[in-house]
Amino acid sequence: MGKFKVYAVARGRETGIFKTWAECEAQVKGFQGPVFKGFLSEEEAEEWLAKGGKNAYSSGLKVQKKSEEVIDVENFKPETFFAEDHLDTNMLPPIMPGAYAFVDGSFNEFHEEGPRYGFGGIVHIKGKDVPISGHGNEKEFVVSRQIPGEVFGALAAIEKGIELGVKHMVIFYDYNGIGHWATSGKRWKAESAIARKYVERYDELSSKIKVNFYHVKAHDEIEGNELADKMAKREVGL
Repeated sequence: MGKFKVYAVARGRETGIFKTWAECEAQVKGFQGPVFKGFLSEEEAEEWLAKGGKNAYSSGLKVQKKSEEVIDVENFKPETFFAEDHLDTNMLPPIMPGAYAFVDGSFNEFHEEGPRYGFGGIVHIKGKDVPISGHGNEKEFVVSRQIPGEVFGALAAIEKGIELGVKHMVIFYDYNGIGHWATSGKRWKAESAIARKYVERYDELSSKIKVNFYHVKAHDEIEGNELADKMAKREVGL
């Protein structure tokens, strides 16, 4: 039996609310740029459509390409899905985890005070959004341009989660190193100064909180990612 009772289609061959996944799939499969989502009640679906088919952090689900991780929407189980890392997908899940963060980094080579990296993000915990942001210009890190911003954004989100007593959180990111440097089974070799700093600090923090990583595509109208990007750019004067 599927998890969702109804499906809402904001962009597809036909829009509206559909009672089965088969009916929903017929409207979105093969349609360019579909926007759709599953709901536990028809009231929630109607509210989502009334708001334009978006929530705080998503442009809606899209049909994945064959090269991407495929999410089984009909049998989606958050408790098992979010207990794993998802490094090879670009799409948001049909339901967001209880505690999560969107993070992003930026770089300005021509900042008036010299080259500067920055980060921005939103930590979502217990139904509330906590903004995080910052910048730096350490010589050993700034040579890696925006990557230090990506790294320190992820670390700041994890630290905020620990501060607020979270036991498990999911980090949504668009720079591949954030997931691949941290996950032991697929860990990239940390060669740069910022990569070594990230691995060292992440290993320290991971003893206090369970973190899973989820890749999203940059500049794909995912509002959480877009917001983090804007915050990071503001930190570096862009």
